[in-house]
Amino acid sequence: MKATILIPGLIILSLQMAKAQVQVRWYQVDDANYFEVKAAPSGSNIAFYSKPQGGKVLRNETADSDGQVTVKGDESFLPAFALNNGENGSGTVTFYGEKAFALQDLDINSEHNKVSITWKAGVSHYDQYEFELQKSDNGVDFERMTVLPAVNKDLVNYYAADEMPEHVSHYRVRLINTQTGSVAYTWRTVMTSQEMQVYPTPAQNELHILLKSDNPKHYHIVNTTGQIVLEGVAGQSHSIVDIAKLTPGNYVLFIDEDGGEKVSRKFVKL
Repeated sequence: MKATILIPGLIILSLQMAKAQVQVRWYQVDDANYFEVKAAPSGSNIAFYSKPQGGKVLRNETADSDGQVTVKGDESFLPAFALNNGENGSGTVTFYGEKAFALQDLDINSEHNKVSITWKAGVSHYDQYEFELQKSDNGVDFERMTVLPAVNKDLVNYYAADEMPEHVSHYRVRLINTQTGSVAYTWRTVMTSQEMQVYPTPAQNELHILLKSDNPKHYHIVNTTGQIVLEGVAGQSHSIVDIAKLTPGNYVLFIDEDGGEKVSRKFVKL
């Protein structure tokens, strides 16, 4: 069946409606937006268009063998709809609705010889989702630690705890749609037995780093765009870093551990 659709400020599209339903999903992990198209015929060209008022093609992609395309962009990449066309396409236009979920700010800290794992998430249809906290000794093979239900469409904090590892533990959060089986992951983060504390946060002029060892360790501080803004060496178990010249905002401190591992802590500069 053919249909004519008028999009204000754009063009009139004559479409061949597909028998199979094409699914779209918009979600956010940390600072990146992801736009997903599923159930498109393999080899289809998927054109991602900007807001209907502009009508600009932001990107063209080809559906893989499973009939799926996922594109990643920053906060400025916000397509309004996907046009499924090309050699094997159906000519179907599918509009993006509200953001399915936002998953961000996975962080770990030490509390009285325990590991606290926190993250933030907002899930539109939260009764259809659950969080699976996973743990790994090598950063490759992850196992389930615990499962928490999603509880709110707005950004809220989630919390879990673990024993302090003897060596190194890697953590990540897996968000699962219990009805469709679709998943998304946070970036993994690391806690080592070489416990590190960073205070105060927020901090204004000085940042204190507490380590269990006096062995010198290289550190670097990155801003929200990933740019290294300060680096040096923590030469003893209690080191003080001068951050007075940093611009107020959010930062992450990385410490280089033995074996190439990195331990990170977030802090706020006033």
